[in-house]
Amino acid sequence: MKNIYFTTKLVSTYIGLGFIFLASLSSCKKSPIDNVRIVIDPDVIKYSMLLEIRDAADNKIKPQDVTVSFSGQDAGHIYEAAGKKKFTVQEGVINIGLGPDRKPVTGSPAKFTVVVNANGYLPVTRDLEISDDKNSQVVSIKLININKPPAGLEIIQQSVSLANGSVAQRAAYGISSKAPSVNRKLSGDKLSATSTASATTPIDDQTQVVLPEGTKFYYYQAENTGTVTSTIRVPVSKTENVELNEGNGTATYTRIVDYVTKEIVEPATTYRKVNLSKENVIITAVYRKGEDIPYSVYPYDIYKSFDAKLLTGQTLAEDKILYKSAVTKKLVDLFFTAKVEDKTGTTTTIREVVVTPENPISWYTSFVLNPSFINPVTNKAIVNGDVIECGLDPKNKTTLRTTVKEVILGNGSKQLRAESQTTDIGYYFPAVYTADYNYSFNTALSAEIADVYNVYGYIYIGINTGSANLGTQYKISPDRGAAALSGKIRSFTPIQISSGYTVSYWGKSYSSIPISGGSGTFNVFADIAQKLTIEPAVSLDLKFTCPGKVEYLGFGTAYITGSDEKEGWAHLKNGKWATNGFTQGQSYHAEINIDGGLITWDNKIEKYNYVEKKSLKTCPDK
Repeated sequence: MKNIYFTTKLVSTYIGLGFIFLASLSSCKKSPIDNVRIVIDPDVIKYSMLLEIRDAADNKIKPQDVTVSFSGQDAGHIYEAAGKKKFTVQEGVINIGLGPDRKPVTGSPAKFTVVVNANGYLPVTRDLEISDDKNSQVVSIKLININKPPAGLEIIQQSVSLANGSVAQRAAYGISSKAPSVNRKLSGDKLSATSTASATTPIDDQTQVVLPEGTKFYYYQAENTGTVTSTIRVPVSKTENVELNEGNGTATYTRIVDYVTKEIVEPATTYRKVNLSKENVIITAVYRKGEDIPYSVYPYDIYKSFDAKLLTGQTLAEDKILYKSAVTKKLVDLFFTAKVEDKTGTTTTIREVVVTPENPISWYTSFVLNPSFINPVTNKAIVNGDVIECGLDPKNKTTLRTTVKEVILGNGSKQLRAESQTTDIGYYFPAVYTADYNYSFNTALSAEIADVYNVYGYIYIGINTGSANLGTQYKISPDRGAAALSGKIRSFTPIQISSGYTVSYWGKSYSSIPISGGSGTFNVFADIAQKLTIEPAVSLDLKFTCPGKVEYLGFGTAYITGSDEKEGWAHLKNGKWATNGFTQGQSYHAEINIDGGLITWDNKIEKYNYVEKKSLKTCPDK
């Protein structure tokens, strides 16, 4: 069901590992131990995350000029992989993670929000968290290209000029597949009931956003308001030569010989409300092509429904009702953005931010309605004066409502419209068909794989013929106990559940198992040992060097692609990594973003162990 809730926060999200190094802030300048080469272990930081940013329509495209910013509860503890507060995205990836003074515990994960911007793309806001049971993770963020959105979506933008920071004259801004237009022939507080457009400039079939005169917009700006000082203890390691038994030569090993207390000075951040002054505001409307999907899914233990009183007088649980849209053009989302300037010294940067109308109750969207849509109260087609629903009100446990209005256009024709701040208008109905599903999946892995995090399972639910995806596909990892998948399906049409799961390693699918019936227990990874061709392990021993002749055990997360079309991730731990995914004779390319610099590795795999050194431009240091 399409749930529409009243909100004044217009932040939109569509379509979702690095080892931060904070150790030994002065180690690049002076070694704590004389005449000893120091290898600093960044694994003192245990919780990390890699953000993978891709085009929503084509996963192979990496948006350019990407910027990220962080806010929220634990944003002050987020660092780039080299331990700095400078966040640079290279080739669509950035390694971030938690400083050592913020260790997540059970029931208290680290929470923060990331805002991602890129030229030519819609901004995306994602709420993220790092829990105590996830030392490293990859988060995929899809950006929607304004000119080339994913199939099924259409994006229309309209510019609003501000005079001294506010809308100079009340206007209706048309946003549809036609060229965006502006209509200022309005009267009163709502759309004129006589003439909203001239015959020579028809905007009758356009969705319109109406902004009253004097409307202002604002956003929040993060600002440094001083510093916060804390201390951490970091290990100092010594590399020594050792003699091997029975004349096998020499080798080296690294051991911790001391701990050094380091003082960290971090910026203290607050958020200041900023009103737009001279910037133009962009209205962005995202439409969905095609018809409404006549079903909905409510996963158990994830979504808690509430009772809502419908316009028909019935009071039903939310998970027993469905929504039918009456608008002629289906609006998925609508929000406002502006390009603002940030000045630091003599440097000026421009970024796009989501902005909010200062008086959120005054503005509204005017939708064109289907005149043949049936009102369930009268059982007749909607007419002027009918009350119609436009969302759910969880607080008052009822539906949000507005009124159908007849508008006479400049050419004399009539049109039905309704106004709301939500993204849809229509009616709620009881679901006709219901079905439950209840599955349990064992995630134990029966094969020994060095880089098990490149193994994934995907569980999906299908409805009717199974060709329609209900949005209940879940991604699971091996050896994480039992995964339960249960919920309710509500539909206007008969329901036939068609489920299944598949297993992949390095992006290649090795197992696809259909499931019949609505319940059962299944072993997702049980047969992968038989179906998966496990290659001999290939290992990598990587060190980073930087000015001052200091060596760092390799850290961060590298994105790897192969000539055999494989793709996966390498999570470096103590400078080492191994995989069963490489095939001898194939070539592989790796990329890792450290402190805004892109480090690459290319090799045709012809042996089973690689020892590499890569140079960093600067020493990791805050």
